[in-house]
Formats: sequence, structure tokens, C-alpha cells
Amino acid sequence: MNSLDLPEIESAWVAPVGERLCAANSGRSTPTLKSSTIDLDGTLPGDDSSTTTSANSQPNMAKPILTILLKGTFPENLRFVENLLQPLGLLLANPDSGLITHWSDDGLQVAVSRAAIVDEVSAGVMKNVQFWETGCEDLFVSWLDVSSGWEFSFHLDGVTPTLKIALATVLSNAVLIDLQQHYQDESVFRIDFD
Repeated sequence: MNSLDLPEIESAWVAPVGERLCAANSGRSTPTLKSSTIDLDGTLPGDDSSTTTSANSQPNMAKPILTILLKGTFPENLRFVENLLQPLGLLLANPDSGLITHWSDDGLQVAVSRAAIVDEVSAGVMKNVQFWETGCEDLFVSWLDVSSGWEFSFHLDGVTPTLKIALATVLSNAVLIDLQQHYQDESVFRIDFD
């Protein structure tokens, strides 16, 4: 039986090389959760290589990331995010495989059962999840446990401009209308470029 045909996930499943869900077709790079500082000349610290752009090549575009601060417990916040994304056609489970997947620190796509998500997050194993528009089109969402709540980041690399605007709209509406009473003197919604 192919590992993608599993009807129920009882423990973590790791996609074997060559069987990652749509990895060959997505054209997106695997997101990283590490921060980097880029010098004004476009180089990374310690990078001695010169940065040249030929007339035929495009410079790398910065990748936009929308980040929202949510108060409350992780399960409440994940449910809130899931409810925000569902009207946009983004589902927690891949519509083709039925799997809920995240990326490990080692760059492996791992499936997890819905029931195990909270335990995986509490153990520090699960730090992100993919929300699926189609079986091959996804939105990468990561989170951090910060002193004032949970920061959820929506990585927009490879996302259509229409979906980028819809996400920014739904998140700003959530902050300005639904959640405003939960916030004090703090930053709760931002757009970063990585």
C-alpha cells in the first residue's frame, strides 16, 4: 500500500522523497522559519560572493508574510484561523489526500492527525501547517508562542494576487472588527518581507 493511501493517521507520516504532495509541481520553495539579515547591498552576513544581476535574469523578489497576533489558547486560535480561511476556499486537510501536513525543521513534509495537532505543538514538534486551496496549491501558515499570545504568520510566496488581497482583508477585518477589544498598546497585524 502506498503511504498516501492511508485511511487514518495513527502516528506521524513522513512523505518519502519523490512522494511529497505536489512538491514537483508547485513551483514554490519550501518555506524556512529562520530569520536572516540582509545587508543593504543584498548580501547575507558572511557571504563573500558578489551579487550581480544579468540583463536576462530577474532579481529575487522579497516574499510577503502577513502576521496577526491572537490571544487565547492555541486550539482556539487555530480554530479561529481555520474559520477565517475556509470562506476563502482554504482547508486544513488536503482535498485530494485528506492529509493534514506540516514541514519539519529538517525540511520533511509530515502528516499529522487533527487530534494530535495540539500535542505536537505543545511538544514543539509542529510549528506550521499547510492550508489547501487545491490538492497542489497551498498556503503555508506558521506560528510562534509569544508573551502576549500567538503570532500566526501567513506566507504568501506563490499565492495569487487575488488571494493575497483577500487574506489581508480578512485578517485586517478580524483585527479591526472582531478582535479589537482584546488588544491594548501593541502591534497586532503587520506585513513583513523576507
